[in-house]
Amino acid sequence: MHYNKPPLTYDEQIDRLVERGLAVNDRQFARDVLARIGYCRLSAYRFPFQKDIDLFKTGATFDDLYAVYVFDQKLRQIVLSIIS
Repeated sequence: MHYNKPPLTYDEQIDRLVERGLAVNDRQFARDVLARIGYCRLSAYRFPFQKDIDLFKTGATFDDLYAVYVFDQKLRQIVLSIIS
């Protein structure tokens, strides 16, 4: 199978997010998060921060995006502990 999109390094992924309007205050933190979570998994949490398919709302930050991911992760842990 041939893919048209070449893989991007973590820095290139961060650059892409910045080009689309997401503020990244700490590139090392963003790099660590992307290495641990992954670009695709984290991208599911960006919809509340987007104004268009490839553009973020003014003021949206990587920290905001990560905070929603962490909230969702904690909520899932609580719900799973209750139902199990």
